[in-house]
Amino acid sequence: MSEEGQRLAAGNFTLTGVLAEGKRQISMTGYVYSDDTADEINKRLDRFQDAIDRQVLRAEMKIKEDEIKRNEAGIEQLAQHYESLVRRKNTGKKLTSQELDQMDKYDSSVQFLRRSNEAARQAIADHKKRLNGAA
Repeated sequence: MSEEGQRLAAGNFTLTGVLAEGKRQISMTGYVYSDDTADEINKRLDRFQDAIDRQVLRAEMKIKEDEIKRNEAGIEQLAQHYESLVRRKNTGKKLTSQELDQMDKYDSSVQFLRRSNEAARQAIADHKKRLNGAA
């Protein structure tokens, strides 16, 4: 402490977390005071880092939720396209080699999107546990 009883800033720090796949950041800045102990500085940094980590998890959950919505829409579009190709094929219309390839890859494409959704749902569940203090 100074002679007037005020704390003197001896330095500062900034902690940054990257949000939303690197497109946004969250930063918190704090000060180190001349009378701070190493333990006090570490506790302050830990509190700031915990707050940033929480926001990073929340942003990642939103990204995963949006990914699930996009994948569900993609599955629906694939199904509609596949059905239209099946109808054309069943009516005797000739399909291009690209269309035949799309039909062949339909199941694997849908399975890929479903696996992606399961992984996203698991990540969301894990993040929720961490946010609620269970992990």
